[in-house]
Amino acid sequence: MGPIPTAAESFLGPDHVLDGVVIGQGNLRVAGRLKGNVDIEGDLTIEAGALVEGELKARRITVTPGARMRGTMEFGWSSGAA
Repeated sequence: MGPIPTAAESFLGPDHVLDGVVIGQGNLRVAGRLKGNVDIEGDLTIEAGALVEGELKARRITVTPGARMRGTMEFGWSSGAA
């Protein structure tokens, strides 16, 4: 199990499934299954064992070995950048 989430971080646990859209300003750490789009201003971490499908936009995206991801990623852009 990873570190405990900070106040500015949301966590989708290994036994959780989310089918929808995630929008926010803080960080997101995914250890479960996420199907949908993510558009956050913080960092996105996809942990080993996680399954993510969708369009991902974040300041920084980290995919750990053992994670599975299908879709598109956009990262490194500041808010309002083209």
